[in-house]
Amino acid sequence: MPAHSTKSRAVTYLLLGFGAFLALYLVSWVLTSIHTSNHMKLMERNEQAAIKMNAIASLIEIARERSSLAHKMIQMGDVFEKDALAQEVNALAADFVIKRRELLALPLSATSMQLMDAQQSRYPLIIDGFDRVAELAILDTPEANEQAHSILVNQILANQHKLIGDFMQIMRNIERDVVITSRDLQNQYAIFSQFRNGLGIITLLLSVAVIFVLTKNISGIERRLINLSSVDSLTGVLNRRSFDQLLDLEWKRSMRSNQPLSLILIDVDHFKPYNDIYGHYEGDRCLHRVAQLLARSLHREEDIVARYGGEEFAVLLPTVDEDGAREVAERLR
Repeated sequence: MPAHSTKSRAVTYLLLGFGAFLALYLVSWVLTSIHTSNHMKLMERNEQAAIKMNAIASLIEIARERSSLAHKMIQMGDVFEKDALAQEVNALAADFVIKRRELLALPLSATSMQLMDAQQSRYPLIIDGFDRVAELAILDTPEANEQAHSILVNQILANQHKLIGDFMQIMRNIERDVVITSRDLQNQYAIFSQFRNGLGIITLLLSVAVIFVLTKNISGIERRLINLSSVDSLTGVLNRRSFDQLLDLEWKRSMRSNQPLSLILIDVDHFKPYNDIYGHYEGDRCLHRVAQLLARSLHREEDIVARYGGEEFAVLLPTVDEDGAREVAERLR
């Protein structure tokens, strides 16, 4: 075969391989961009959900505080103190309006908006009730106090109980929407991962073919592309695999040198409710903060902290006896 024909065919193979590789890379990049965009949207939704949860919690707290102040106003004997409490109730009413506007400014589902709209009929009854209770409390007669207590129970608290129930339902709606969105993203990511893995295999084969055409002396390069990380990507501390290896190494060293070796296992309390209420994004941030705090609390270079699994962490203390381990454990706790 002529030399120029061999060169021409090699260039053709190279261009075809490079073109196919570029096309596969672009498809993979598009898929990754879509997943990244969806992940960013999920993070924004989680942040908005946390803001909405906080606003609703503030509304519930304000409503309960107003009822408590109204009850104190009925029982208190000093007229000036009653008037001061009435002013506090009015101030809380203004805070309630501000917080409610902040909540309405955030995106809410159709169901949640229906609940918010349904509350409109209860606000006048609650406000009128508080005004009437303040007027009767100022009179400070047994009959007026009895009537004020009746209004507080039958008009204010009855409507406020329904109001708080609506707010709790809205919180459940927000939590459900976040869970559904997160699940949909996970399913989408699983499909993308399978497709991307297929593209990766095809890309690898094409790369090997192109390299084989260009040179036969670099066939072992692809075996050096795999590099297993020893750090947990979420928390920034060692992962379980690295911890197991270090534990085995330190155990053998301890046996040889007859030196103590201490191990501390740590579990984050109440993490599941925290994760359920504030979402996976805040849960991940919580685990990262805990891990970094544990790492900063270890004063020796040879001390090791690792993520053991989920919300569990492990601390390895070479040459530290039981008393020293208890002291470190108490400091970490």
